[in-house]
Amino acid sequence: MYNIDTGQLNNEIKKITSSIYKKRKDIESVTLDTLRFEALRSIDKNFEVGGREPTWKPSKKNSKQKKQGKTKTLINTSALRRVIGFVQGNRIVVGTDPRTNAYAEIHQRGGIINRKSKVKPVRKMKSGRTVFAKESWAKNKKKGAIAFRMIGNYTINMPSRRYLYIPKSDYPVILNAIKRRLKL
Repeated sequence: MYNIDTGQLNNEIKKITSSIYKKRKDIESVTLDTLRFEALRSIDKNFEVGGREPTWKPSKKNSKQKKQGKTKTLINTSALRRVIGFVQGNRIVVGTDPRTNAYAEIHQRGGIINRKSKVKPVRKMKSGRTVFAKESWAKNKKKGAIAFRMIGNYTINMPSRRYLYIPKSDYPVILNAIKRRLKL
């Protein structure tokens, strides 16, 4: 029987193992970063086309929005479109600015909004038509030029418009982007 000194061999094996572990971590990091980027791109595409799988039910637009050319659902202010994404451990987390969470959640999931009654200022236009007035307009006009109208309780049935969603049709695109980044 021969005794083989494996001390030096063990040190080299530890170096190789350490190198493999570091490369694995680098690959994980690149994969997750690419996945984050592609997920945000996919979500942005939802806004461009008005939802995918299924398409979003169009929102009711008032005439002021139409005149300003704001005709796309969910992007008048772009508050929801400013999606953030970050890597947390071995997963990707996407969401909206925390200041828009209540607004964002009702659009993502849909639901019923219960509105309480309130008093709203109204004014007469030159044509004689009565319209709702802005609060600032109501404060700046002479007395008698404006009236107030009671608006009773009402509900709004908000349809689900899933924008934080990656359709399965985007999976091959995302996987190809990861493969390109890893040069596979």
